[in-house]
Order: sequence, then C-alpha cells, then structure tokens
Amino acid sequence: MHPARGRTATGGARSRPYRVGLVSFLRIRAFDVSVLTEVWGTVRTTRGVPPFTLLTLRRAAATPDSVAMSGGLSLAPNRSLGRLARADLVVAPGLESPAAFAQAAQPAGSSPIAR
Repeated sequence: MHPARGRTATGGARSRPYRVGLVSFLRIRAFDVSVLTEVWGTVRTTRGVPPFTLLTLRRAAATPDSVAMSGGLSLAPNRSLGRLARADLVVAPGLESPAAFAQAAQPAGSSPIAR
C-alpha cells in the first residue's frame, strides 16, 4: 500500500480509510496532539490525499474520563486501547518531561514507580 496515494500494492483502490490511533497519556503535549489532529483529522480527499479516521485511544479502557494535557487542556478519548490492533498506524504524542513518562506508564490507581 502506498500511503500517499491510497492504493494497494497491486494498484487497487483502498476500500476503507486508514485508521490512525492516537494513544493518550496523562500530561501529553497539547502541541503534539494538535499536529496529529491536523495531519490525520482533516479531510483532504479533494487534493488526492487518502481518507483517514483518527481514533483517540485512552490508556485505561475502564476510565472514560478526559486526559489532562500540558497547558491546562484536556482530551476526551473516543476509544479504548482494545481498538489498538485495528489501527493501521499508532502514534503517541510526546510528554512534558521524562519524569511525566514514569507517571503515565503506571496502571491507573497504582502506586508511584520506585526510583
């Protein structure tokens, strides 16, 4: 499949939009999320760009709450990580700092990671 042309390797048209999974974590960078939504969340099929479906995936399937991002913003994921396997491409925005990654990687409700 050539992603820029929306065709399969044999030249046939793709039957469905590309599914892009945006994995959300606590304190992800708002700028990174905005770039991802601009690139894969904007329809540009009239310009020859293949269609995309942007899935925002929450880290914990049982947590329907929004995810706090940098800058005081929040993201409301619309899918659980169970949909990850259905994505053609998975992207994870950057975090504010390396220390934020340790907190984001913890299962919800667990104690802090020992240093």
